[in-house]
Amino acid sequence: MKKSIRLYISVCATIYCLFNLNAAQAQGSANGDYILSSITLEDNSIQDTLQGMPVFEDASINCLLNSQWQFSKGEGYYKINNANSCAKGTRQIAWKFFNLKGSNFFQFVRTSAVHGVRADVHDIYICEVKSSAKETFTLRYPILFADKSNAILFTFTSQ
Repeated sequence: MKKSIRLYISVCATIYCLFNLNAAQAQGSANGDYILSSITLEDNSIQDTLQGMPVFEDASINCLLNSQWQFSKGEGYYKINNANSCAKGTRQIAWKFFNLKGSNFFQFVRTSAVHGVRADVHDIYICEVKSSAKETFTLRYPILFADKSNAILFTFTSQ
């Protein structure tokens, strides 16, 4: 059941972004070191329900919170240090920002991961850029949970 929900969430997010695909053009970057400083839901009524659910077919919200992210010219990694039932370690990624129909998006794929976490360049994760400033940016990852639309908001803060 959990596996099918994760797959459904990933597929819905990808379809949502690809449905609006017109012509993509590369844009901006967030080179540097960041901390994933905040993870919230647009509709907080199910916040507690999703705490243990894997995000990006990897780690739960609790595990991803305060993870370290490094972006450098289209490559980088994220590192989970939280030891409480989390798969600790570094996941290598390839990433880019792009623009579709006037909206900015962030896309990444895992190119290598820790034992037990899938790293497949065919698993593409796409988030809308909700806001961006010099030291911080927020990504919006649309999800469908219990037949209700929602979105996870990830806020990154420069180190």
